[in-house]
Amino acid sequence: MSAADSRPDLSSPEPAVDAADGPAGAAPSHGEAKSPSPADAIAALQKENDLLRAIAENMGHQRLVRTLHEIAAGEDGPSCTALLERSSGGASWLERGAGGREMARAVVRTLPDPAKLPKRPEPLPSPPPSLAGAWAVPLSGGGRTGLWIAPTPPTDGDEGRGRRLWELVGDALWTRFVTSEALSAARGALALRDAQVALYAAAAKDGEPQAVLTRLLTALASACGAERAALYTSGRDGRRIAAAGAELPRPVAAVAAEQEAKLAAAAPVRLAAGEGENGVIAFDQAALARIGVRSLIGRAAGVSIGGGASAASLLVMKADAAPLPPHAERTLAWAGGFFADVLPRCTKAAAANRLARRDGLTGLANRRTFDERLTALFASAAATHGDLAVLMCDLDHFKSVNDTHGHAVGDRVLKEAAAAIQEALAHSRSGDAAVAARYGGEELVVLLPDFGPGGAARIAERIRESIARIELPAGGPRTHVTTSLGLALYPHDAEDAESLMHAADAALYAAKTGGRNRIVRAGEGSAAVVPAAPR
Repeated sequence: MSAADSRPDLSSPEPAVDAADGPAGAAPSHGEAKSPSPADAIAALQKENDLLRAIAENMGHQRLVRTLHEIAAGEDGPSCTALLERSSGGASWLERGAGGREMARAVVRTLPDPAKLPKRPEPLPSPPPSLAGAWAVPLSGGGRTGLWIAPTPPTDGDEGRGRRLWELVGDALWTRFVTSEALSAARGALALRDAQVALYAAAAKDGEPQAVLTRLLTALASACGAERAALYTSGRDGRRIAAAGAELPRPVAAVAAEQEAKLAAAAPVRLAAGEGENGVIAFDQAALARIGVRSLIGRAAGVSIGGGASAASLLVMKADAAPLPPHAERTLAWAGGFFADVLPRCTKAAAANRLARRDGLTGLANRRTFDERLTALFASAAATHGDLAVLMCDLDHFKSVNDTHGHAVGDRVLKEAAAAIQEALAHSRSGDAAVAARYGGEELVVLLPDFGPGGAARIAERIRESIARIELPAGGPRTHVTTSLGLALYPHDAEDAESLMHAADAALYAAKTGGRNRIVRAGEGSAAVVPAAPR
């Protein structure tokens, strides 16, 4: 097998673990056979990587043969292995390197003639005891022929995978890195396998679906030499599912999200037009400029995953215009299939998780979720000396709405009030980080991280105005819904989370007793001046 021959493509191997073993951590069933656990599969991939890493090192062939034997043979492997060259007359074998025990001359004489061996790596036929489990890897190049008596490839009995691995290793071993092609192939395969190990390891860890996707995207960005990775639903109105990588300041992050959405929409369009290789679309600066991306992203690549309503775009991006590493596109192509298997499972788990953390009527966070987020956001504000605002909203005379119009109307009003709050937050600069929850009954509450008094008051007024547009059926004393709001801020009005909630509750009480349909800031004795509700 010469260095110029077509080499096996180990850059797209069948994974040692089914990709569906991802976040759930359960091995899939293939008939009656038991699949390896994620931990075992990761260990197997790491051993393969150690072999590939060894042939990518610049070491002499004798030392390399010993190193390969030490990595692959283990306790159950052959006691000796060797790199042999056929003499010019074809009458004998010349030893060029050995691993393990010295191979006895009597054993060497029993080795088959390469001309009678298959042209690909195979288990050594009828091996003597010292070579039990060994493989025969025929080699050629430079007008010479040889044989690598190798340990069993560490591929869990998958002969096809083991064959491809030993072809690559044997080729690099035989050429002794005379050509850069052999070294490049080894490094490319190693880079992909390192990415596989990182993604399998990230998927095997426990965590909520969003945390799993964030870990996977972080590993993918690193594996592709990119700064960020993101996952978006496909289509013109693509929605971000998850993103990870370099942290961006909030104003910059908003612009970056808009640019990522343009990439997510453009990738499947270009793929459908027949562009790209291996299902991957690359974006250089010219391609980015054509879709309106002229800053923050200097180079990117994307792949479409899934199909129909579940279609998504997987992206990797870097800020400068330097090309991604040579292995990045193959890694991204493989990751597309991996994410296609993982995403439905994460989506299903996220839906179940969302049901457990949301109020069934309004869709807002439930009380337990709110309490958790309050603890986390307060700790963050305290650690960074930041601001945290709390808005407590209570629908005015809500009991009379139920009594006059019935509970069905009351439920409709609560849902519309929740939608009004979510709409108000969607247009705020902290929309992604804000938390809206149903605190109990008709009482709704909002957490606004990084909002000072002025910004929080503006959000409160926007909510008050939006809720005041909710119409009631005819036949009652009122035509519209109104709400009272209490506003408290850390560190201005409280020193801990509990006192912050007490301050907001006291401000809400002042708004209710002061005439309703108004906003009161903690510590104020009178309501803020607000316009009259629409009629």
